Amino acid sequence: MLLRDLVRQTWADKGVYAVTDARLQEFLTYVDEHELDCWEELVAEFRKSYYDLFELVVPPLMAVDDTPLRLALIHSLDVRRRQESSLLRTFVGSADPEKHAVELKQARKKLRDPHDGIGGTGMLVIGANQVGSSPAGEPRFTNGVWQEEILDYQIDKGMRVHRFSYPAREHSHWHIHEGEQAIYVESGRGWIKMEGEEGVEVAPGDLVYVPKDKKHWHGATPNHVFVHLAFTASGGTKWEGEVTEEAYQGEFA
Repeated sequence: MLLRDLVRQTWADKGVYAVTDARLQEFLTYVDEHELDCWEELVAEFRKSYYDLFELVVPPLMAVDDTPLRLALIHSLDVRRRQESSLLRTFVGSADPEKHAVELKQARKKLRDPHDGIGGTGMLVIGANQVGSSPAGEPRFTNGVWQEEILDYQIDKGMRVHRFSYPAREHSHWHIHEGEQAIYVESGRGWIKMEGEEGVEVAPGDLVYVPKDKKHWHGATPNHVFVHLAFTASGGTKWEGEVTEEAYQGEFA
């Protein structure tokens, strides 16, 4: 559905608002005359000149199956405004983690940093309701593992924090971090294996230090779920191939 048609339909469905019919027609005419087909430009203009209508139609616009549109809307929102911040939180809570992965990442970043920047020097508080879950997925993990991106880079190649949740028997594949990592166990029973070393079982309250450039994998034991926080100091992650079922089983033989 075209934006002008969606606006008109929303107007018809919702009834009387603080905006007038003339104001609505002014907006529709502007869209037609300027043939706005770039979502970013259209939304920016929409928000600047027609803010009353903008607040009215953003929720249905966020439901449109159009990633560029949703990203444009996310970038246009000012989370210092209560209504817009509430809209973003609603989107984060209701979006499909697989279908809307890109939009979710941008929305969470926006909520954490109202200025939508990176490298700030102030304290950053991330509320639990600002963090959503998504499948970790192949080829990095076996099926069934979920992750929460709690903290993304705040400076170039800075620290990241994730929570990983594994059903029994599920695990990561072999990987190497370019920076140091600390794994803190929150619940369940887990197994951490470094190349060339004996694997170790870990329990709630345990913390494991993983040196940089050390090949390893981690996951749940055969009979327990496993939840841990991962604090990764810097740099990226290189994935080094599958942990086979035989290799996994061999750790518990």
